[in-house]
Order: sequence, then C-alpha cells, then structure tokens
Amino acid sequence: MSKLFCNQEVKSYFETVKTSIKEEIKALPENQLLASSEDEIIDYIFSKYEIIPLQIYEDRMFAQHEDTKVTYRAYEYKEVYDGLKFTVRLPFTGNPELWYKTPSTRTTTYPEGSIQSDKEGRGVLVFDVVVMLDQDPNTSNKHIEENLKSIRFYLDKQRGDIERFNNNIKNIAKEAINVRKSKLEKKAAVIDAFKISLRKSAEAPDISLIPVKRKLIKPLPSVPDQH
Repeated sequence: MSKLFCNQEVKSYFETVKTSIKEEIKALPENQLLASSEDEIIDYIFSKYEIIPLQIYEDRMFAQHEDTKVTYRAYEYKEVYDGLKFTVRLPFTGNPELWYKTPSTRTTTYPEGSIQSDKEGRGVLVFDVVVMLDQDPNTSNKHIEENLKSIRFYLDKQRGDIERFNNNIKNIAKEAINVRKSKLEKKAAVIDAFKISLRKSAEAPDISLIPVKRKLIKPLPSVPDQH
C-alpha cells in the first residue's frame, strides 16, 4: 500500500489540462476552426477535458481475510502474536490518477491504499487492515472506518477543486479560440493586402464539424445476494 492524495498538487494537474486545451485549439485546422461555431468548439473541448471526480461505492465494498502474524516491538523487546489481515476492496469510478492528486485543503495525515482494476476493467481501491486476535473484535472495523473517513475527506475537498476547474473550462476554451481567431484575422488581412493572385492548395483540409465525444463510465456490477 502507498499513501494516497500526496504525489502532485491538483492545481498543477489542472495547469497540465489547461495547457492541453490551449494546444488542441491552437492545432485545429484553420478550415475546421472557421467552419465550426464557437459553441461547437467549446462543447467539444468541455466534453473531452471535463474532469470526472472520483466516486466510491461503499455499499459494494467487500473484503477477504487470512491468518497472519503481528510483530510488536518496543525498544529491544519483540513479541509475535497471532492475527488476521483483512484485504478490503472498494469499487470506484473516475480517473484513477486523481487518487494521487493533493487537493487545496488537506490534513497532516493521508489515507493508504493501492489502485487496481477488476476483471471487467472497473477501478478498485484496495487497502489492508491487520489486527491481533487478542484485540477488541471491533478493532478491525475501527481501522477501516478511520481510513474511509480520511478518504471521504480528501475526495470531498478534491471534488470541490475539480468542480471549480470544470466550471472554468469553457472560459479557457473561449479565450484560446479568441486568441487563435485574432491571429487568423491578422493573417487574412495580410493575405488580402497581397497584390498577386493566390491559388488554393490542393492539400487544404476539408471543412467538417468537430464531433462531440462524451465520456462513458462502465456501470458497477449488481450487488450479489447475501443469502
């Protein structure tokens, strides 16, 4: 297991996405940019770059257990006890990269886990809880709840950051479109002022509208009967 939400500031991740948006608009063929309305381009950019927040499904959470040994150390003293290791699997949807992005609000501690996928390709957060047999039987539940509480906190703060960024995507796209069109207008003015007749290149791209692609999230499997 590794610590979650602590590899990269989420605002740095947003800057990377923002740069990708600007680069894509800058790279659009001129004919396509002029043939598509501003709203069509903005809708395309938003559908492609909207960040889907992580969503966990605690009602689908399940665990496995196995016997283990728990080592207790205090200075030079060491004792080994019988114990149990519970491996908890928590299904989720959203971009797995977000598990490693630090929200603008954080605490001094981070939850732990590893990111895997099931046989259908759906995301699963996995974390272990180890307890000694001599401990209170509810100790494992307390440890699980502590980790889940921390996960919920970070997901909530991260979701707020993501919503604010998503709300700004259209403005980012609009600004980039205006910059690109301004350059095209200046280019057109220079060409119009040119005195010699110009021929259209046979390799000029066809005019076509930009297709809008929507994200598809695989549904979670149905809950198995507990009988």
